[in-house]
Amino acid sequence: RRGVAAQLLLESSLLTASGGIAGLAVGYGTLLALNQLAAKPLDLTRPVSIDLRVLAVTVVTVLLTAILSGLYPAWSVAALDIREALATGGRTTRRRFWARGGFVVAQVALSMVLLVGFGLVLRTLVHLSELNPGYDGNRVLTASLPLQDARYSTASSINRLYSTSLARLREYPGVEAAGVGLSLPYERALNDGVRVVDGPRATPKDRIANVTYVTPGYFEALRFRLLRGRFFTGSDRADSQVVAIVNESFVRRFLKDDEPLGRHVGGNREIVGIVGDIQVQGFADPLTTFPNLYLPVTQIQDEYFQLIHGWFAPSWVVRASGPEPTIAAEMRAVLASVDPLLAFSGFRPMDEVREDAFGLERLESVLLGALAGLALL
Repeated sequence: RRGVAAQLLLESSLLTASGGIAGLAVGYGTLLALNQLAAKPLDLTRPVSIDLRVLAVTVVTVLLTAILSGLYPAWSVAALDIREALATGGRTTRRRFWARGGFVVAQVALSMVLLVGFGLVLRTLVHLSELNPGYDGNRVLTASLPLQDARYSTASSINRLYSTSLARLREYPGVEAAGVGLSLPYERALNDGVRVVDGPRATPKDRIANVTYVTPGYFEALRFRLLRGRFFTGSDRADSQVVAIVNESFVRRFLKDDEPLGRHVGGNREIVGIVGDIQVQGFADPLTTFPNLYLPVTQIQDEYFQLIHGWFAPSWVVRASGPEPTIAAEMRAVLASVDPLLAFSGFRPMDEVREDAFGLERLESVLLGALAGLALL
């Protein structure tokens, strides 16, 4: 019996050690793909690697697996009555090894749990990809520019930068529209308190909504759906009537059945337009529609710029026909001609912005699918 038990322990040790070594080899190879797949969704600042902690966990797992998978058969052999097993034709032996079938059932059940989880995440990914974005991102290139710069701490300097750079961009052949916005669709926007100050739905206190400042040309570049009213124009200046544009969710939540146009929000801002909803990052959901208040950048105060630019980097959006590298080079040249000390932090097509919005769900589906397939195999 000792010899049989030792042989069983040796067999389980060899099997689990081989499995551990193979697992490390597979893990090392797949880390290359994992680092590329998870870099953006997880915002990795350095690549994931196999270190001493991973090796220690692998060794401990191998030892525990070898002991557990070797001791149970050894205990079963030690407890086996040979004469009884021979007398009953082996039926007792088969009864004593019922746990093996239980282990197989447990393994298949856990594999099915992973497969079901993979199916749920995949369904979520498909649902997110089929949501109406609320804009047209085809042939639109974006570039963000942090403005935490002492030279751009006033509204006049910021508006001068925006108006000059956009005017020069629109002169390039193939550029159909260009604008600047504090945030883009699919990104997390600035939350602020907003109050309806007149009409039957006037609110006594602020309600939370997304607030985004934009320049003329922003809605046109992204082809927002204009449901009623108008977009911002060059006539919306600092010395003119302060105005705002709201989206469908804002109207549904705060104005109900009231006439939105002509209502005033946030002091004395008159609502002059209603645009369609866009998908943005939510608090609990990966993507959602949320009440949004759009403000003309020319009617923003110095203090507000200084506050929000500490958290947000505005983005230039350019709709143009032509290769993206050519458009990006034109945008760099325009910015350098306006201010050689400024540089865009990165260029992204709007299609890439949309894909990045549910990158975490894509990563989860790939990982769960791979794990479920390996477990079932």
